[in-house]
Amino acid sequence: MVSLKDKEKVFKKQLIAEGAYELLSNKPYEAVTVDDIARLVGCGKGTLYQYFQNKDHILSYLVLQGLENLCAEVEKQCVKNPDVQSAVNNYLGLLYYFYLDHNQIFSSWSRRKMDKSISAEWINEVNEKLRLRVQMVAGILERGIKEKKFIAVDSCELANIIETIFQDLTFSSAEDRPHSKEPEKVLDLMKVVLNNGILVR
Repeated sequence: MVSLKDKEKVFKKQLIAEGAYELLSNKPYEAVTVDDIARLVGCGKGTLYQYFQNKDHILSYLVLQGLENLCAEVEKQCVKNPDVQSAVNNYLGLLYYFYLDHNQIFSSWSRRKMDKSISAEWINEVNEKLRLRVQMVAGILERGIKEKKFIAVDSCELANIIETIFQDLTFSSAEDRPHSKEPEKVLDLMKVVLNNGILVR
């Protein structure tokens, strides 16, 4: 049985994470301080440090939490979907909106990782979750290949290519690149492009 104290810890950690997400998804990483996060959620900086080692830890937690939620949705909407083409289209939608919502967070995390500011432990946790998701998607694609609905290619490579396309499509690292005001139309176009490329004629 989970104690009231443990439930309170989970609640506070999640409250801090939600406040951090609100700030870090709308501002550059460097423009947000731990004080800003603590102030937004109404706690002291000392309380925040009871749950996270530093701002990089918070950022890594947000990335990991986002990936965990995405994996759960992929499991529910795609892996368990008996119609493989519908499963892939569901995945494309999930991936697209995930990166639209998390592009600032992932962009910041990738920069911090390249700067060697993110600990190896946090990088490994995120990489493990990314591997799990690619394996899930590769399994769906492999099913489509076996059913002769998709072209016969390496399913892991295809899953990675789809990931790269959607990352590049949604990441806002190039601020001069205009983003569509109608994301649904962009997603529909991507589905057409990818489906026409992988479906067996």
